[in-house]
Amino acid sequence: MAGFCADEQYAMCTPTTLCDPADLAGLYRVWNPQFKSWSVFSQDQVAKVLLHWGTDPAGHNAMMDAIKSIRLFNLYHHLRVSCGL
Repeated sequence: MAGFCADEQYAMCTPTTLCDPADLAGLYRVWNPQFKSWSVFSQDQVAKVLLHWGTDPAGHNAMMDAIKSIRLFNLYHHLRVSCGL
């Protein structure tokens, strides 16, 4: 399945490229040199740390998950543009 790249052209990507934001975890992964692997965090953890997003006492909410996804992608895009990438 193809997705959109967060580049200046918003070109369509093929599944073999690493710019498919259908998986936000790939955008916020961190290389761990000790284990020579990528550390991947849950959407809730990334939103908590980067967006100061609290937990929902009512439990899982699909609408709030969608909003988190959009805000995390917008932050990713903002950081790329700010850094000139």
